[in-house]
Amino acid sequence: MSQTAVVSYANIEGEWNDRPISLFGAVKSFYNQLTTGMDVTRISMPCAFFKPYSLLEEIAAKNMAHIELLLSISKETDPLLRILGLGQWLLTSMKQQQFSHKPFNPVIGEIHRSKVIHGDAEDKENMTYMVCEQVEHHPPTCSVRIDNPAAKLQVEGYHTFGAQLGRNSVSVVNKGQAYIRFDDEEYYLPRVMPDLFINNLYIGGRYITWDGEVIMICKKSGFQAVYKIEYVSSKNVCNGKIYDTAEPITEEDIPFAFMKGECGGRGTWRLNPEHPKNKSKTKRDLKEQELFEVEGEKVIPTYPNSQEVNSSINTWEEVRKAIIANDMATADREKVKIEEKQRKYFAGLKQSGEEFESAYFDLDKDAHYWSIKNEAWWKDYKD
Repeated sequence: MSQTAVVSYANIEGEWNDRPISLFGAVKSFYNQLTTGMDVTRISMPCAFFKPYSLLEEIAAKNMAHIELLLSISKETDPLLRILGLGQWLLTSMKQQQFSHKPFNPVIGEIHRSKVIHGDAEDKENMTYMVCEQVEHHPPTCSVRIDNPAAKLQVEGYHTFGAQLGRNSVSVVNKGQAYIRFDDEEYYLPRVMPDLFINNLYIGGRYITWDGEVIMICKKSGFQAVYKIEYVSSKNVCNGKIYDTAEPITEEDIPFAFMKGECGGRGTWRLNPEHPKNKSKTKRDLKEQELFEVEGEKVIPTYPNSQEVNSSINTWEEVRKAIIANDMATADREKVKIEEKQRKYFAGLKQSGEEFESAYFDLDKDAHYWSIKNEAWWKDYKD
């Protein structure tokens, strides 16, 4: 008998995404916890506000959805087109969306693994592997590693955030760092994503806006990109400036090229005719051009049939089932069990004087950066 494939609901569009939230039934259950300006990451929200999957599952689904684009960028030899291509990859991961429900906040030590097979299922190197792990509880911090050995591609970083409740909104301040490596060329991202705002939380149609910069620096090529994401004319858009320096940008620095596009769409770019190196360029050289094409449907990764006890899919199984069945009373009870188990775990650590140890990542306490423990971790990936 064949084994049923493991699925993540982060890859499935279901009616739960647009299910109406009863203000009377849901908000009442946690309203007394709320005060303006408080840290909402410490609130136990009712399951009526949640999607049936963890934040780690959402991160994997978004990053793997257009992994073929990242592999195409790895083959590009022009360093300018390569950093512009990374801007296009950024756009694909930040689609236009209305906010209705959120994913679960992962518990400490929660793990989510996935992979994409690009050709021969027996060719272990021609696959893209990804592991996400929740490595800190407050502030909530998850670490990520992506590897494609055949393409000599590595993506590594961590993401943390803080959320503040307004009168009719939530602001999410995103922090973290990342590295994208193509063979011996490395791009450093001192910030992995802009800040996010959830508008009309209680009254009016909810929608998401982005605001902030994502910077990419490549010392080898000498290029640096500053991608500014903002909400303009009811759309989240990106306007990028590419500089031919890897040093901190000053007022004297002139952009070498420009990029623009809508989040979730395909961008365009053009050389800046005012840059000294472009003065002799022809009109054809200076015309606006399209970036890398996002080909085909979104890629849906595969997930291990053998899931760790602390995997996202196992951890939230009962809550997920109840949300899909629209049984919020059961979902809330099961969610409380998970949160209570985590409280007991931290109480045990405090009593013993021990610290949490990540399964996949090590913490550099001086730099406060989580890096993979084993560079060849993907060789031990088990289905």
